[in-house]
Amino acid sequence: MKAILTILILAAAMAAAGQKVSLAGTEDIEGLAITRSDTYSGQSLYGYLNGGADLYLEYGFVTLYVNEYTWQGEPLKAEVWVMNDAPSAYGIYALSHSACPKWNMLSTFSCISRYQVTAASGPLFISVTNTSGSQNAEGYSAVLAKIIIDKNPQDPWYMPGLFQSEKLGDFKNTIRYFEGPLGIQNGIPVMSDLLEDLEFQMFTIMTADPGTAAMIARIVFDNQGAVNTFLARAQLSPIDFSSDPVAVSNNMYRSWYKVNDTKIIYMESPTNTVNLKDYIPKTPPPYWLEN
Repeated sequence: MKAILTILILAAAMAAAGQKVSLAGTEDIEGLAITRSDTYSGQSLYGYLNGGADLYLEYGFVTLYVNEYTWQGEPLKAEVWVMNDAPSAYGIYALSHSACPKWNMLSTFSCISRYQVTAASGPLFISVTNTSGSQNAEGYSAVLAKIIIDKNPQDPWYMPGLFQSEKLGDFKNTIRYFEGPLGIQNGIPVMSDLLEDLEFQMFTIMTADPGTAAMIARIVFDNQGAVNTFLARAQLSPIDFSSDPVAVSNNMYRSWYKVNDTKIIYMESPTNTVNLKDYIPKTPPPYWLEN
């Protein structure tokens, strides 16, 4: 499959808890000075993040490495968050930006902006920030992030096959990953009521073409009962999964597709002209149903 259609992120080949992380050091860049170096794990994260730790813990936070630097007079801070797995790291990365001037220039998933450079690399979420937002500071931040990525190579891992569809290729930068209520509240609050008190892992993507705007989700639930609860809340029948759009009370159209007893594909759109079956991968089932 063409590289542009294969959404690749770097995955944890080893257990995240045993992942050894190397940050940029003075030996990597002439004139770089380290002014602070700290490590946080478990509940100690609350001492670093005042009010924001719960989101990272929900996504499976393991360890945080923090280095602060000065380089050519610019103060910089590098954070490397070790998460449970690659989807969790990607989930935090995807929530870290709403728009990005420079996509995927450092790795398969990366964002370069004036004040922050972020990347997802296997179970690592990497963030490098600066305070001035100058062109030089942006460049220095990108260099630091690239060094961290290169010093911590990971094995390949692929997004679910649904998100490798050619029809969705233009929207891959809208992909999000969720596995709890805080992520939902921060990233896609419209789904909060549907998923309340349910165990799930969910990837979403947003399309925006005229007449075809839709939110498409691939959701894995803990059990079949949770699937039925979700469908009832969404005003969809658990015995009718033909993927035809159904009008619901909030002036939206919803449809769903059964992959197996606990895994579904779900779509909602403001129009009934969008059909979920048009996005179901045409590759042989063993390829994408297992992902």
